[in-house]
Amino acid sequence: MNVLSLVIPHRCLSCLDIVRYPGLCSLCIAASPTDGQVYQLSPMIQMQSAYPYDSPVGAAIRFVKRSGSLPGAQALADLLAPTLSNVPPERRTFIPAPWIRMRRRGLDLPEWLAGPGAQRLFIRKIGRRQQGLGEAERKRNAKRHLVLSGNRIPHDHMVLIDDVRTTGATTLAGASLLVAKGIRVSIVTLAGVGRP
Repeated sequence: MNVLSLVIPHRCLSCLDIVRYPGLCSLCIAASPTDGQVYQLSPMIQMQSAYPYDSPVGAAIRFVKRSGSLPGAQALADLLAPTLSNVPPERRTFIPAPWIRMRRRGLDLPEWLAGPGAQRLFIRKIGRRQQGLGEAERKRNAKRHLVLSGNRIPHDHMVLIDDVRTTGATTLAGASLLVAKGIRVSIVTLAGVGRP
């Protein structure tokens, strides 16, 4: 423990109790059951969320996005690390946040979750926010504002990483762009709402 943590202690990203290291306290981790169920959505796309969104992990994601906490983002990446342990960095890609949100937050959480060496394959154009849109509107909105960056994709199987899956519209829009190029896609999100 360093001197600074005595003056400004770390707080749990969910319940705000004092913790020794940045991240979730032991009670919030215990209250966040891992999901891990893999759903085969098509012959080319499978999807998995590491935790349910209605757990302390969901609260931690909201806190990190609001605050732009880099130690918090690293703590969330550490929670996702066991799910990605067998995936080499060059086979990882992510759904980037629109640049205006990255600038406001000071970080791109999906990129942080994907880790160093992840491929930047997508460009996210500024458009309507997904929040508050119905499922059909989310699908149309995601398709209009997500494009491949033009980078050559070196592998026939990529892991597409995002922070949260609600309807799955954004990650499925990204996955469909990769599938159109003959690439199998495993979608992995830190948290998910219900079944995909």
